[in-house]
Amino acid sequence: MATRGVVMYHFEVSKRNDKKISFFGRSITASEVINEIIKQRGDSSDKDELHIYDVQTNQEYIGGDRITKNTFLCVKRMPRIARPMQKKRASDKKKVEVKEPSKEVVEVSKEDVEQLKAEGEKKRILNERQSLLCKCGNLLIGAVFVFCCGETICENCLAKGTCPYCDKQISLEECSPKQDIRDAVDEFLKTYPEYVLVEQN
Repeated sequence: MATRGVVMYHFEVSKRNDKKISFFGRSITASEVINEIIKQRGDSSDKDELHIYDVQTNQEYIGGDRITKNTFLCVKRMPRIARPMQKKRASDKKKVEVKEPSKEVVEVSKEDVEQLKAEGEKKRILNERQSLLCKCGNLLIGAVFVFCCGETICENCLAKGTCPYCDKQISLEECSPKQDIRDAVDEFLKTYPEYVLVEQN
């Protein structure tokens, strides 16, 4: 009979807000872990954006690498941002030689390059915000850890008195502050105040 194993993971930005992935056997592949993380979070992250590391050794696991049970993992999100082209002269146009099979020279405007950089930066910010969202869709402002299901929720959900994950009634006595998450959210809002989410009633 196959044994059941567990690995724990948390996103780098959330410090130690650990989640678990259960599986049958003594190990699981890196690809399976990434697929399960995306499934648990219910987001549309590109698989290539997620990189997983052993918390103790900082070893990165990729593809078919086997991860043994009871391993603690750190997940880092690294969006594929368009690489800025090196500016060789002050002009509105840059010439970039296209590799084989084509030998033609393609002209890329300075405005196009700036637009690509802006789009890449916006995607990075949105991905960072995604990792700081509560189940209700708002940022984890005033984040607390609820004992009923081991999840982290925002102050709005706590004020309503119902856990958005398991629908159980909750109170201040049944939770504890998550200071690391609060600090991460505060830093995010200081840097990107325009990205705050306001709950829609």
